[in-house]
Amino acid sequence: MAKTEKTESEKQFKWAYVYMDTCGPCQRVTPIIDTAIGIQKALGVDNIQKVQHADATDELKRLGTPALIRVNSHLKPVGRNYNAAVFQAWEQIQRAFPSLLTTNKTWQEFLGELLSQTEKDLNP
Repeated sequence: MAKTEKTESEKQFKWAYVYMDTCGPCQRVTPIIDTAIGIQKALGVDNIQKVQHADATDELKRLGTPALIRVNSHLKPVGRNYNAAVFQAWEQIQRAFPSLLTTNKTWQEFLGELLSQTEKDLNP
């Protein structure tokens, strides 16, 4: 099967943050995402779109909340996604066993690296 070329809109990756105001884990993660959005906007970058679960596409809804999902310009998932389990595990490990982590990154540093991934990083 021949590989099809990606359209320009499919190459323009963003992140969709899917959340619900009534979700406990979302209430802990959303301020972190809001901080990242604020930092990015100050730098002239706009690559995170917040999406309420009720307004999300069925594809995004299936991934649960909170979820940070790599999407194309049509909000179609196109790669990695990070859901509540990832956020909660990182937070719990960082608090309980900081020596187990091979990095001393803060949430903001971790999120900054995550959000700066390119298509090449996602499809080596």
